[in-house]
Formats: sequence, C-alpha cells, structure tokens
Amino acid sequence: MRKKRKCNNHKKTATYKPIIVPAEIDKAPATSRNLQGLVQTGTPTFTPKTVEVGGVQKTITVQPNSYKLVKGETESESLPAYKAGTTVEIGTYTINPATGAITFTPTDKTYTGAVEPVSVQATGSNGVKVQTTYTPEITPVTPTKEPSATTDVQGKKQVSTIVLDTVETGADKDKNY
Repeated sequence: MRKKRKCNNHKKTATYKPIIVPAEIDKAPATSRNLQGLVQTGTPTFTPKTVEVGGVQKTITVQPNSYKLVKGETESESLPAYKAGTTVEIGTYTINPATGAITFTPTDKTYTGAVEPVSVQATGSNGVKVQTTYTPEITPVTPTKEPSATTDVQGKKQVSTIVLDTVETGADKDKNY
C-alpha cells in the first residue's frame, strides 16, 4: 500500500509491506539406537498449536495421513538411508503416513555408526508444511566368549560346548541375534 503525504509542499511516498508469518504446528526430532543389522523405529513429534487470529483462538492440528519423508523436492513414503556424511547407501527409511512412525531397515548389516538423518514432514490443518528429522544410530555387536575345556583319558571322546554371545544394551536385551 502506498500513501502520499505532503510535507513542506513536497510530496513523499512511503511503502508499507506486511510480512505474514505462517502459523506452524510444533515439532521435535526423533532418534533411536540399536545393534548393527537390526531394524530401528522412531516417531518425530508433531503437536497441535493454538494461535489467536482476529481475537479468536484457533487450533492448528496435523492433517490426517500427511506424514512424508523429504529429500530436496521429493516427498515420499520410502527413501534410501546413507552412512552419515556420504552417499554410501546402507539401508532404507519408510514412514507410516497415518502415524508418522519411521522404520530404518539396514541393508548393510556390517555397518556401525552414524546414519544420515532423514527429513520428516507433516502438514498442519492450515496447509503449512513443517519439517523435523529422524536419526538412527547403529551400535556394534561385540561378541563375548567363555573358555571351554574338558579332561578325560586318552582315546575317550570328549564333548564341550563353546559359548559365543553378544553384548546387549538397553532395549536390545530381549532380542535374539
């Protein structure tokens, strides 16, 4: 909007440009950690937000089935997962569009360490898209051992069980490797 004013018989022109900041739903990233070779899941948080519009309180919610994985301009329900900081593919991300739950499925079962985060998007009821991330971390499986020995006379068959196990952490204790 331009407005002209006279000031000391000189015409002055000024420009007014309103900046509209879109109201966004709140968001928080998700992380997970599990042993190498195992599937991991995480669900970033997108929560409704109440804003005041023209003196009226309005709540912005997440549109149903609006959760997507995002890479550049691509929005998808499945994207490749990369070793952090590289283009080496080590797995696949998939998202449930109804719940926002993301599954990381490793394809390189030998890889351990950081995985490149995936961008996750949800759309608010006002049409505004917001993004956060999901980042899995792969911890190494560390085998442990117990010594095994038997004693008997020469010529007699001896049998012993050799035990190899893995070091288990946190939520991984209930899983079979």
